[in-house]
Amino acid sequence: MKIAYLCEPQAGGTFTFFQRVRPRLAALGVDFRCVPPYSVETFAGSRFEGLEGVDFLELPDGLPDATRALVRHLELQDYRGALILPGCDVLTTNLARYLPRGVRCAARVALMARSAYVSARAVAGHLNAVFAVSHRVAHDLEHSYGFPAGSVRIAYNGAVLRPLPARDPGRRPFRLIYTGRLSDLDKGTLMLPAILRQALDAGADVFLTAVGNGPDEQRLREGFRRLGLEDRVELLGNQPLDRVDRLLDESDGFLLPSRLEACPNAMLQAMAAGCAPVAFRIHDSVDRIVEDGVSGLLAPVGDVAAFAQAVVKLAGDRALCARMSAAARKRIEEHFSAERTAQLYAEGFRAMLDGPDRRAPALSLDRYEVPRELKPTWRTLIPAPVKNMLRKWMERFGRTA
Repeated sequence: MKIAYLCEPQAGGTFTFFQRVRPRLAALGVDFRCVPPYSVETFAGSRFEGLEGVDFLELPDGLPDATRALVRHLELQDYRGALILPGCDVLTTNLARYLPRGVRCAARVALMARSAYVSARAVAGHLNAVFAVSHRVAHDLEHSYGFPAGSVRIAYNGAVLRPLPARDPGRRPFRLIYTGRLSDLDKGTLMLPAILRQALDAGADVFLTAVGNGPDEQRLREGFRRLGLEDRVELLGNQPLDRVDRLLDESDGFLLPSRLEACPNAMLQAMAAGCAPVAFRIHDSVDRIVEDGVSGLLAPVGDVAAFAQAVVKLAGDRALCARMSAAARKRIEEHFSAERTAQLYAEGFRAMLDGPDRRAPALSLDRYEVPRELKPTWRTLIPAPVKNMLRKWMERFGRTA
């Protein structure tokens, strides 16, 4: 069974998912390959150039011609199905409407965002299956975006399980880590300086390592400097996965200050490494992974003071941290391993291929068009601080902005 994953090789979670499940899907009889929506020259000189398991293509300019080239490649290479990521890019989302009968189509909704939901709805008639990365995403699709009840498969991301490191329970300072994109809109990273400052002021002996880069990296550095935290934090930029693993092994607690999060890859991997998580309570997503008070600590979304107090509690009670570390690891082993994720996708792919194809007929590439739902809207003009405030308050009621 050969399945194409329409995804860009990059440092984010959508490609991390591919890297983690590909070898495990292979063991289950699924040849899962990445087909990027960008031409091969885009990756020249990058660490992704020539990566195994990726079909690098020469894609022409223009959506119609690029779509035609993708369809031709999938047919010539005998792909049985394609997995798209609604909302990530127009080319591959809209590809669903032009796939021939010989290539079935599934969507993986990996973002807890209106843009992803509207994009999925725009191509729903051309999908054989839909995967949601959390209960929250499935609920939103079925209750607010017209997908039939029970039609969305829930498949959380999964972490790779490695041998647990030996941690020194008396080590000082308490080591905190954040890994991910340095973007306040996506990850709430500009709250990290205030969280660290308040935790220190409350008497916690903590040190923070931040791994990743993004549009708010400079603002984050300035935030730490303004609060006099230069000697309590290090920003390392993007790091190879093996270095990230070593940093997790050297850390005690993991911070996730996101205001919205469909299914946090970084937190799953940190929990697998035995890092006790502190995160905001995101309904039917983060709170399905972290059992508050057992396998980590949760705070109300956007409440910096409560988040900092959770850090203080964790750092000040090493016995509690050790219990949560063990519980976090067990939680991943039992419910959120990469093996379990691969099994769920393999089952979904087989059901997709074995069942009747009830998709609407493929549209003609000679009359290519982009649905209105896939085009930018006025929402892109909303200032980031306003979006953050909306997300904070709507999440208090379990609603997606």
